[in-house]
Amino acid sequence: MDLRTSPGPPRPRILVTGFGAGGFGAAVARGLAAGPPLADVIDVPANGLDLACALRRGYDGAILVTAAPRGAPPGTLTVLEPLDPRTDGRRSRPGEPDPVEALRPVGELGRLPGRVLLVCREPGQETTAHETPAERTAAVDEAIRLVRSLVTAMIAERG
Repeated sequence: MDLRTSPGPPRPRILVTGFGAGGFGAAVARGLAAGPPLADVIDVPANGLDLACALRRGYDGAILVTAAPRGAPPGTLTVLEPLDPRTDGRRSRPGEPDPVEALRPVGELGRLPGRVLLVCREPGQETTAHETPAERTAAVDEAIRLVRSLVTAMIAERG
């Protein structure tokens, strides 16, 4: 059963996007897209323009998934809810995509959905070169479960 087209009042529209240069966020987006539909799922490169275009489609909520340093131990999943993405002082390392910074042009256009969450996986040596395929699969699966629970909660809040 496609939950997006159930009879009754329209369901809240939620966008989940893998964010960045084809790494962790993209793997989570692919896994979510392969499962039962709860939200629209896309993968966008690490720039604000593509993200802004996607968010302008009238979503009630959005969840961005990426690897981004947030000060936690490597491999940690962190959920952030920036009230105003233009004022979040945490930034990625030079050369790495910053999901909060990517939201800046969207917020300046006044087009942010009612709720935006960031699911970040803390990078580090342990989460890249030294990680086994099984460890990476487990990390992606954990993020998929987390994102699905966040989508379900967003739908319940808005429904």
